[in-house]
Formats: sequence, structure tokens, C-alpha cells
Amino acid sequence: MTTTPGSGLTEALGVGAVPSKELWHSTPSASFSQGVQKMTSTSENAPWGDADYLVTNSEGKQTITVSGRVRWTLEELISAGERGCTPINNPAPRWSGYVHILRNLGVTIETIYEPHDGPFAGTHARYVLRSRVTLVQSDGEAA
Repeated sequence: MTTTPGSGLTEALGVGAVPSKELWHSTPSASFSQGVQKMTSTSENAPWGDADYLVTNSEGKQTITVSGRVRWTLEELISAGERGCTPINNPAPRWSGYVHILRNLGVTIETIYEPHDGPFAGTHARYVLRSRVTLVQSDGEAA
């Protein structure tokens, strides 16, 4: 897959200077056989449209815009408060990926590793929002 600065993908992953406000997915295009995929925005069709949040932490204040599953993740973290969220209690396909994007946008999120028993004993992550985050404006209703 080829990405260029300003394509949205590099910024959403925290590679560019300014994070993108949209989530991206790749869909096959006519040039797929040549190893290139067309990048299209999912925010237009998502029930979790663009929303602006004021983030306050030790670095100061800033406004970020998120949508889709990244917005869902942020709202789950806000709702959970000090108890935080785990992929076990709040199932989602890529919690760590969404948390990574939010961290690159300047949101402070703590990861606490907790042991669990069972046939696949080990540890799981609990994510706790440490920034103060306030909804400023929403273009789409949450699902």
C-alpha cells in the first residue's frame, strides 16, 4: 500500500505533522493488481460521525476531531471513568489500535495490565483515560 503525506492515513497513524480527523480503510480499486489500493473515508457512512473534543492534560489544552471507532473508544473511556475499559468487558476489534491513535492525538491514556485465569490464562489491558475530555461539537449521532 502506498501512502503519501496529506492522504489522511499517514496523519491518522500519527506519522504526519497534523493528525487526520477521519478514519480510513482500503478498498480494492482498478489498480489493485498493481499493488495500489484506493483510500476512502468511512466517516461519511458511519453512525459515529465527526465530533470535536476539548482535551486537557499536563501539556495544556487542545481540540481534536475524531469519528468512527476511534470516537466510540473515546466515549467508552469517558463513560468508564476511573474504572477504565478492557477488551473483555467492552469488546471491540482493535482496542490497542484505537488507543494508539488517541494517544497520537494528545489524549493521555494509562494502560494497566491485569492477570486473568482460565484456559488461556495471562494478562489483559485495562485502559484508563487520564486527560480531561469534553465534547465540544458533534456532526453525527452516536449509535
